[in-house]
Amino acid sequence: MTDQESASALSAATREIEDLKHRVLRLEHVTQELPDTWLLSRSFLKRAFGVLGLYVVSSLGIAIPVYVIMGIIAVLARLAM
Repeated sequence: MTDQESASALSAATREIEDLKHRVLRLEHVTQELPDTWLLSRSFLKRAFGVLGLYVVSSLGIAIPVYVIMGIIAVLARLAM
């Protein structure tokens, strides 16, 4: 490898290192701007209650339409008799 090729390879490696440094700094900046939510809390109890709350809301979001459909079917079945 000639001196010119070595210098070129060194220059390319230096540029790549600088690009990687900038990417790491950007990622560190993004991770510091996470939303303030119970799911990302350091406290185990806060995380547990955050998950429980989401579970209850999603269960109601699924159960209520199912019960409404079952009620409609029951009314239609009673009318058909």
